[in-house]
Amino acid sequence: MVQVIPLDVDTVPKHCLWCKKYYTPSYPSKDEAKASGDLMAIEQWISGMCSDSCWNELFDKKENT
Repeated sequence: MVQVIPLDVDTVPKHCLWCKKYYTPSYPSKDEAKASGDLMAIEQWISGMCSDSCWNELFDKKENT
């Protein structure tokens, strides 16, 4: 029998949707990012993008197509 161990999604390294690299968010949890008021850190948790450069590359490509 296989035992399923639930993962704490706030502690697992994230996989950037754009560059495919693994990264650790600026804050250890979504709640801490929200409490900080740091919009870039909050967006990192919401979008799954590791950095501003990935975010900018994604939207630059979309605007030019």
